Amino acid sequence: MRVLVCNRSDPASVNLRDRVLESGTWEEAQRTFRGKPVWSRSEAILVEIEGPAVTDEALDGDLRGSGLPIRDVWFLSKHAAASGTPSLTVHPIGNPGEAKFGGRPGKLVPAAARDMGALLRRIAHHAATAKLPHQVSYEATHHGPFLSSPTLFVEIGSDAQWYGDVASGRVVAAAILDVLAGEGRSSGPVLIGLGGGHYAPRAGDVAKAGEADFGHLIPTHALETGDGAALIAQAAAMTPDCAGAHLHHKSMNGALRRQVVAWCEAAGVPVHNPH
Repeated sequence: MRVLVCNRSDPASVNLRDRVLESGTWEEAQRTFRGKPVWSRSEAILVEIEGPAVTDEALDGDLRGSGLPIRDVWFLSKHAAASGTPSLTVHPIGNPGEAKFGGRPGKLVPAAARDMGALLRRIAHHAATAKLPHQVSYEATHHGPFLSSPTLFVEIGSDAQWYGDVASGRVVAAAILDVLAGEGRSSGPVLIGLGGGHYAPRAGDVAKAGEADFGHLIPTHALETGDGAALIAQAAAMTPDCAGAHLHHKSMNGALRRQVVAWCEAAGVPVHNPH
């Protein structure tokens, strides 16, 4: 089962929990998790934690210790950005470099690529239908916690005026329920995204068109400053069913682009758009 995680100290997470549960398709299970109620439906369970989520390194072990079945973990969360731009985002987790916000330095967490892609497409659909002003996008791989289960964050942003916004919450909740029911799937390959900025716009365009799903998304600056060869190999290894890499060419100069292609070849990761 997928495990949806509500952080009770995060207003956007509570908003999403409430909007998901108001669908009426969940039942309170005859068990608790960390002393709090567990909600369930046929393909998912919803648990609650006391934040901060990004440093909850014990979550994997606690879930397994409680006997709860795990397929992958979806954190319901807020997205914070200084711009304040209204946004709805999904992203994988881990730290390509230093660990400023939970997790371990240089360590990535398995990515839930298929579910991230489906969520991105269904959020974009419902946001357009509702005429929300929000940008709908991926975010590059960043922050903790460090888990062993495939994991994603799905978020409302980018500041406090949106975290409790019911319309935003209903759009994301509708997408979550769609994906749990099997909607939004792509038959394209699972790829890693290399290059670009924090919001990975080229990968997002490809995914929204249903041409591929993305696992780890490594921005240009991480390829420039870290051990690019090892990072690409780890990103592919931590993206289940990875079939190759997609490059954001315009975000790299020629020398870096050639180096990235060479690193992919050395790691046995085919480049799907080499030129």
